[in-house]
Amino acid sequence: MWSAITDLVNEIKTCEKAGATSAAVAMAFVCIDTMTYLSLPDGRETQGRADFIAWVNAFLKGHEDQPYQYRGLDVYGARCAMLHAFGSDSDFH
Repeated sequence: MWSAITDLVNEIKTCEKAGATSAAVAMAFVCIDTMTYLSLPDGRETQGRADFIAWVNAFLKGHEDQPYQYRGLDVYGARCAMLHAFGSDSDFH
């Protein structure tokens, strides 16, 4: 199971090294989706918006001295914009 996660992270690094920043960002959102899925309670096999938002709120933390701290709702909006519209604006915003 861990190899799938490390493979995803390596894909992000490969994209970034190649200068494919948009692909790296898209892969980062895919990675968060995967982590959200893996953290579902026993018996659940599908995830939704609320699961993604809750995962980000629980686990995606900026360094404490940074002025911005991630909010699940904001990250979900960015995810939707990137993965569904390949941009920075979506209906969700």
